[in-house]
Amino acid sequence: MINWKKKIEKIFSKQPQTPVSYYHVDKDAVAPALYPLLKNTSNPIAVILPDLSEAENLYSSILLWNKMLSDYEHRFLMIPEENRGKIEL
Repeated sequence: MINWKKKIEKIFSKQPQTPVSYYHVDKDAVAPALYPLLKNTSNPIAVILPDLSEAENLYSSILLWNKMLSDYEHRFLMIPEENRGKIEL
């Protein structure tokens, strides 16, 4: 039987460390594509999404990938959007 965890970690270890854009990537494919970038760096990374619901979905997916791979040394935070009049963060 193939150890799926080792196979996925091998794929993740080969991912590039350069800035990326997932503009035309299917929403369900962003988390597994983004996880190696988040996992393989010691620097904080900001992920910017067009709306709060997409951010929540991606955050949940990243946490699920982290749990599936038993990777407890990484911390992921979500900062929700904030409105101040005409300004959104």
